[in-house]
Amino acid sequence: INILVDCSAAIAVEMDAPLLGQAVVNLLGNAIKYSAENSRVEINCAVRENSGVREAVIMIRDYGPGIAAEHLKRIFERFYRCDKSRSRRDKQGGTGLGLAIVKHIMELHHGGVSVESHVGRGSTFIMALPMV
Repeated sequence: INILVDCSAAIAVEMDAPLLGQAVVNLLGNAIKYSAENSRVEINCAVRENSGVREAVIMIRDYGPGIAAEHLKRIFERFYRCDKSRSRRDKQGGTGLGLAIVKHIMELHHGGVSVESHVGRGSTFIMALPMV
């Protein structure tokens, strides 16, 4: 997997660095887990305006299988798993807690997390934090 990073040093947010780091690691781990062997994962940071509030945005994009539309509204729920046939023993398995943890961390930072995904084309997870 190739990991491409494009982030500006001019972005500043008030944060609990270990917690925010855990959120990034959770999303990056998922992106790697669900990507093909010779694929790439992109991490981008930017500033955007959202209803008059400046936000720092961290986007993690993979080119994996994507997530079906019927799952998108629930993937941040605790223990929710899109593919129930995968178990923790499988390479793709997990507890269904990682994305719920990311959501909780973002809420603690007065921010949010969302996802854009298309089956067969990959997913982009977007973490938004209010800027200082």
